[in-house]
Amino acid sequence: MRAMFTTVILGATLFGCGAAEMSFGADGDEPWVDSDGDGLSDSEEIDLGLDPQKADTDGDGYTDGVEDNSFTDASDPNDHPYYGGWPIDSCRFDIEPTGSWGEGEVVNNITLMDQYGENLKIHDFCNHVVLFEHAGFG
Repeated sequence: MRAMFTTVILGATLFGCGAAEMSFGADGDEPWVDSDGDGLSDSEEIDLGLDPQKADTDGDGYTDGVEDNSFTDASDPNDHPYYGGWPIDSCRFDIEPTGSWGEGEVVNNITLMDQYGENLKIHDFCNHVVLFEHAGFG
């Protein structure tokens, strides 16, 4: 009877806490709490310097969980996933430019505008082959 009573109280406590999500870790005794429902646990957000009470810490329209999965900085409103859905790779800050435009060389982190009017940084695509196409009118 005591175990059933504890379960009922624990269940009522968990379901009465609003947007928070709670589950238990693999060992069964470590709770995983996501107070703002953004897909990152409160402890992960604290480790990343984010606000565990705000789903979108930097207010850029993307939840902290989406930004973490997209390799963008959830505390910087200017660093967010691309509107066009272009993938950003985790190696984006590991690129060392060679300063040359030859085949197999690594160019500086230039910025180009895509068809949606958004500026793309070339090093964000570090695990992809990027083809530059240029046409001149005159």
